[in-house]
Amino acid sequence: MREAVSDDATLDEALARRLVLMQAIEQADTQDKLLSHAERSAIDHEALIASHGQVPEAGPVDVIRFLDERSRRMIDAVRRRGEPSASVAALDAPGAGRDLVRVGLPLAVLVLGVLADRVSSADRVNMLSPPLLAVVAWNLCMYLVLLVGTFWHPEWAWPQRAEAVYRGAAGFWRRRGRFGTVRAEVATRFRSLWFGATRGLQMQRGKEVLHTCAAAWGLGLALSIAIGGLVQRYDVGWSSTLLDPVDVYRVLRFFFSPVVALFPVQGFTLADVERMMFAPGREARQADARHWVFLYLELLAVVVVLPRLVLAAWAHWRARVGARRVRVDLGSDYFAQVLARVRPVRVTLGLAGQHEEDLQALVHHFRMGGIEGSASKGVWASTAQGDEIRWESAGLLDDLRPPEGARARFDVLLVAARDTQAVKERGPLLAALRVPYVMVPDGAMRRGWRGEKQLLDDIERVLPDYYRGARFLRLKEAREAIEAGRLTRAMRELARLLRNSAIELRTIPEKGWRDWFGAMGGKGSEGETALQQALSRLLVLQHDTLASLLDIHGADAADAAHLQEQLREEFRLDAPVSAKDAAIAAAGGGAAAGLGIDVMAGGMTLGAAAALGAALGGGTAFVHAILRSRGARDELLVALVETALLLYLVAVRRAAIPPGIAMPPIEPASRAEVIAQVAGKRAQVLKLLGAMGGTDTAPPAALESLLKDMAVTAREGG
Repeated sequence: MREAVSDDATLDEALARRLVLMQAIEQADTQDKLLSHAERSAIDHEALIASHGQVPEAGPVDVIRFLDERSRRMIDAVRRRGEPSASVAALDAPGAGRDLVRVGLPLAVLVLGVLADRVSSADRVNMLSPPLLAVVAWNLCMYLVLLVGTFWHPEWAWPQRAEAVYRGAAGFWRRRGRFGTVRAEVATRFRSLWFGATRGLQMQRGKEVLHTCAAAWGLGLALSIAIGGLVQRYDVGWSSTLLDPVDVYRVLRFFFSPVVALFPVQGFTLADVERMMFAPGREARQADARHWVFLYLELLAVVVVLPRLVLAAWAHWRARVGARRVRVDLGSDYFAQVLARVRPVRVTLGLAGQHEEDLQALVHHFRMGGIEGSASKGVWASTAQGDEIRWESAGLLDDLRPPEGARARFDVLLVAARDTQAVKERGPLLAALRVPYVMVPDGAMRRGWRGEKQLLDDIERVLPDYYRGARFLRLKEAREAIEAGRLTRAMRELARLLRNSAIELRTIPEKGWRDWFGAMGGKGSEGETALQQALSRLLVLQHDTLASLLDIHGADAADAAHLQEQLREEFRLDAPVSAKDAAIAAAGGGAAAGLGIDVMAGGMTLGAAAALGAALGGGTAFVHAILRSRGARDELLVALVETALLLYLVAVRRAAIPPGIAMPPIEPASRAEVIAQVAGKRAQVLKLLGAMGGTDTAPPAALESLLKDMAVTAREGG
């Protein structure tokens, strides 16, 4: 059943950083300059063993442990290459720069605040000085922005912006030769991916630094004022062209209201403001200056330093929490491809049909096409990583009912349908099953691997994204390997048949051929007897080969004799040939070329029909006429190849039909395809078969390859 998997993983910062660096290395190092493909495969194997103690043959894989081990080993492998590659591996740690910014920048701002020039002359301080009021006003505005930000979260295209910025920086350094192309690309991609994955974390750390710097600036300014008050006497007052004492009183009351509200102090009164106005003959009072210094220091503490320190502490706490909860998308294409090598996929197919015979045919195909020894268990494909495609018979389409539990029994429902439109009209029923379905049209599974490949593509298309891509590709390759293995074994049997047949023909002495050519051959002559015996032995070889082919494809080998008899009946020499079949056969050419279409038997070529007729004791006069022609032995060899391919088609068709159902005759189109395939490769066939002798121990691989090409085309084309 479907495996529950979360694509988003919450990791600590160190592990997440290694995973992102691993991703950047593999995505940027497309030419294997940092790590070769063999090294990466070895790392996969070592990481799997290290994370599980051994390579798990099946079952779930601890994804996080595997990725952790894999990232460590990959980064260490890059680091061992030495400089300059080690600079790439160094990205797995944040380095001293982050701590330098976090601590050093606020200290620098504090020193600047202390050493900054005073906003007024040493002996005169204007209470309305814009810099003095701006420090407070700016912080109040920032608090308002932060308040709004808690309710409004604009979505920024941060990863795309970071990608563009860092690509520009990498291109700049690359043009100046500071970094190698691969290392610059890795650094660029890493920073882009890292900032995209830790946007929230980086923002909290940025806020912590900014709030700390703001508090440091306020503290530095307060220290500057306090130190100045210790070594000199301030003349504090105000002057303005547009404001009168009442306006100034209101401004100061507003700014100092937090201090008055929190501390048992009194602000400036209107009388104080009128007295402190800079005017000719005005006398500076130390008490007024001291009052303003304490009020302003308290204001900086209340409005700037303390709130900023609280905000910095809050941001620091959130950053620490965020550093333990970095989210990495393990469902991205990259991690899906990495995990596809180790995380098994298990898919269960439900087989249904419109009619009972459709259902039985589909079940039979999956049973015959399954893994040897596992057909009874319903295993259709499996891999060493534990991937499986299983099947179960779900029953007739009209008998299906919605699942009682939360999950369906199957991941995909396959519906064998003669009338696909009728299945589509059952949309409400199929929707109630809560499982995707794929229609299997009548005859689709008789198209060989081409039909299966299309079915697998359709299954993958309706599965969740988790199954698709490289992970499901393993199962496709497993199915293809099963079919390829059967095809290879079948072609080996055909090649062995043709080798033995060619050797059998070589046992007939030239005298025997000449005796048979004489005057109708002199029935019962030594030459004819030798040839008859050879042809009879060929039929035995063909019977044994057909039995082996049936066994390879999961059919009953005991049917070989019956199928061979049926094949011989189909190719009676006295069978009438329609104009359509004659045209098909003529298009095939091959062994019948130039020897007359009227001798064709239902699409069978002249040589094969003659061989069967001679072995059965019929058509002898016709065989004589053929064998008098030049190249009679070649025609017989070509006919043997055609017969071998027809035996393969018979075995495949028989295996595709449930037991108890008679196999229909081979279609004329399929026969014509066989003729055409052999005719197109006639020269190669004769060269390979003609070179075989009695000392050959095995047919050449070239013959198996040639037969495979012709068999696949004939099977899928017919």
